[in-house]
Amino acid sequence: NVAGSGGGEPSVRIRGVSHPALFSQPPSELGYALTLPSNSIVSSWCALSPEVWEKVEHGVTFELSVERTGQVSSARLQLDPRRRLLDRRWRYLALRVPFEGKVRVVLKTTAAAGASEQKTWALWGDPRVEFRRSVAGTGEAARRAIVTRGIGGAWQRALQTAGRDPYALWLSQ
Repeated sequence: NVAGSGGGEPSVRIRGVSHPALFSQPPSELGYALTLPSNSIVSSWCALSPEVWEKVEHGVTFELSVERTGQVSSARLQLDPRRRLLDRRWRYLALRVPFEGKVRVVLKTTAAAGASEQKTWALWGDPRVEFRRSVAGTGEAARRAIVTRGIGGAWQRALQTAGRDPYALWLSQ
């Protein structure tokens, strides 16, 4: 299963690859309260807007973290498109979350020390939570939907969500 973006955010195309993107001017921090199942992976594509590749002095650090009472797990990615041509594209950042339950997912950007923060347009592309649902878990979810909504209601709900924006569905839950 995947819960990710794809709705109201503008799509940004870099080197022929498009992702719905959240603009994040460093220093910035976006936090989301979620309930994660076990073995979740929180991920996003990261980039700097092409308009600033030559203007960014020392790069930007993207940090994806998951916080739970007394525990933090994080992953970082430093992009410096002025000095590293490979950073002139979407780069993938993923974090396998070592715990489950109620968490706070944080997307954070910071400009390198001494860098001007005026022209460092950071982009989070298609942030998402991925997890595998067991066969038993899938059956249990179907059973709960039928008990809660009845067969017709469960079927109608499935049809309503088919093809809908997974990011909006993720945020609505």
